[in-house]
Amino acid sequence: MSTRIDPNALKNAWTEWLAGLGNLGQGPAGQVYKEWETWFSAQFEKLAKNDVFLGQVAKSKEWESWFSAQFEKLANNETFLGTMAKSMENNFLLKSQFDRMMETSARALHMPTSGDVEQIHKRLDEMERRLDAVLTRLEAAAAPRTGEAVDGEAKAARAAKRPAPKAEKSEG
Repeated sequence: MSTRIDPNALKNAWTEWLAGLGNLGQGPAGQVYKEWETWFSAQFEKLAKNDVFLGQVAKSKEWESWFSAQFEKLANNETFLGTMAKSMENNFLLKSQFDRMMETSARALHMPTSGDVEQIHKRLDEMERRLDAVLTRLEAAAAPRTGEAVDGEAKAARAAKRPAPKAEKSEG
C-alpha cells in the first residue's frame, strides 16, 4: 500500500493554521517569523518526500483500519456487550457496598459521615435564619426607645459579617 502526501496541500494547511494565530507577520517579530516559516516549510517538504516517513504513515493507516475493524467486531458482539454490562453492574454494586462499609466504619469509630456533616450544616443554617429573625425583632423593639430607625443598612451589615453558606455536595 503506497501513500503519497501532497506537499503543497500540507504547506497550505500549515500556512492557514498559522494565519489563524494572528497577525505575526508585522513588526520586528515578523522577520523572525518569516524566516522560521521558510525554514519549517522546507523541513516539512523534505519530510513529505521521505520514503521512510511515508511508509510509517501507510503503516499507521493500516493499523488504524485493523484496530477500527476490531472495535467494530466488539461493538457488534452481543456476548461482549453483555459481559461489559454485567461488569459495570457489578462495579456499581461493589462501590455501593464499599460506601456502606465506610459509613459503618466511620460510625463505629465515632467519626462524622458526609451525611452527618450535611445535617449539621442544614441545622446551622436554620439556626442562623432564626437568630437573624430574633435580632431583627429586637432591633425593631429597641428602635423607638433610642430613636434609631431599623432599616436595611443594619441588616446588610449583619449579612456582610456572616460567612456565605457553603455549597452542598451531592453524593452520587
